[in-house]
Amino acid sequence: MKVKANLGAFTEHGQQIFDKYLEELENNSNLQPPFEILKDPICTYNLNITKLTDDKRERIVELREFENKYEFAKYIKPIVSDLAGIEKNGAFWNWLTLFYFDLVCPVENSHRKKRRNSFYIHDGDYRNVLKHHLAGTYLLYNKHGDIAKALLLDEMSKLSYFREHMISRKNFINCKPLLEVMNELYFDKNNNALKNGVTKRIRNRNGKMIPDGGTHRRLLHFEKRLERNYDFYSMTFEQILEILPKEFDKFRASADSEKIPLTEEMLENGNEFNIELDGIKGVCKISDFGTFSDRLGFKLEEEHPVFRTDEIITKYFDFPKPGVVKWRPGAAIETSKVYVLKSR
Repeated sequence: MKVKANLGAFTEHGQQIFDKYLEELENNSNLQPPFEILKDPICTYNLNITKLTDDKRERIVELREFENKYEFAKYIKPIVSDLAGIEKNGAFWNWLTLFYFDLVCPVENSHRKKRRNSFYIHDGDYRNVLKHHLAGTYLLYNKHGDIAKALLLDEMSKLSYFREHMISRKNFINCKPLLEVMNELYFDKNNNALKNGVTKRIRNRNGKMIPDGGTHRRLLHFEKRLERNYDFYSMTFEQILEILPKEFDKFRASADSEKIPLTEEMLENGNEFNIELDGIKGVCKISDFGTFSDRLGFKLEEEHPVFRTDEIITKYFDFPKPGVVKWRPGAAIETSKVYVLKSR
């Protein structure tokens, strides 16, 4: 039976209980969420829809899975977007966070790994709200629609390196032409994922890690530097692309081949790709797979002739060059060829 609920919000007492739970969860990863307060009238009240909108239809949320935050945004927008002041209603978003707590802070290997409070608590601070797993996701999609898709590819419980940096610049994230530039440079429509190397870092001559040329942090750097002389809001994204330096050219060009060599940088945001491993089609991604460390995982359409399985998960791997994965010492084979399929 599917679990459904009318839209609710925490009372002050309910918020105190949720705050205390999050605080205690840091030291006790087995602590069960206080789901009972979602229906306790002392802790929760139903939103008065008639005071928030002229549309009096019933508003209900349902417990379900979402492939990523983009799918959640598409689901929640028609339910709440016409409710006056909903984007600032922390009591509602915190209630909704508890309702979906198994998604935003899932049990993995019998434990919940609680991260930053800003992921779960809507405190009204704009800088924190955009990090909130649910409210921030809704705000980006409600304002920009599909233009924000590249920022919403995270799993429900994750905040990617890419998104965290992009939302850190308020002037950038509010400007539609700049977001269109972001999509043009970094979003791979064929794979529904970020392009290869978007967040890549390299070592400078002093050994310090710095953003590689043309990557997302370089775009933020140039946006901040150029905003003194350009009104990005009045420009088209094509005009903005023209004033970017040549280091961004590598992201302007689209790959035409059906197969491109897989690299570790392509997987660093948790992206899942359609791949071909030693000639066998399947999917690939880096994830913790329910453990406490990242692993490289392949799910193949048929059994691998050497490994004799259709599922390969390992934390011992390396990409000595694009398109080649090196297995752990002592593996049945030393290396395998792996390519991303542009179309399947």
